[in-house]
Amino acid sequence: MKTRMAQKAAYIGIGLGLTVFTIYGLMPGAFLGGVMGLHMANMVTGAAGASVLARMLVAGGMVMGVCTAALIVTVTTGTLGWALGSLMDMLSSHRRHAAVPVRH
Repeated sequence: MKTRMAQKAAYIGIGLGLTVFTIYGLMPGAFLGGVMGLHMANMVTGAAGASVLARMLVAGGMVMGVCTAALIVTVTTGTLGWALGSLMDMLSSHRRHAAVPVRH
C-alpha cells in the first residue's frame, strides 16, 4: 500500500512533465540543439556550409537538444510526483496509526 500512492503520483508527474515539455520545451530544445549543431559543424567543417555532414551535425544537435530537454523535464516532474506521493503515504499511515485507540 505504501508504494502504490507514490507510484500513481509518479505517473501523474511524468504525464504532467510530458505535457509541460510539449508546450514549453520542444521548441527551445530544438533551437538550442540546432545552435549547438551549428557550432559543431563550424568546428568540424570550418564553415557552416551546405554539406551533408554539416546538415547531419545540425540535425543531430537538434535531436539531442530535444531529447535532453525531455529527459530533464520528465525525470524532474516524475521525481517530484513520487516525492509528493510518498509524503501523502507517510501522512496517511501516520494518521491511521494515531487514530487507533490504545487499550490497557
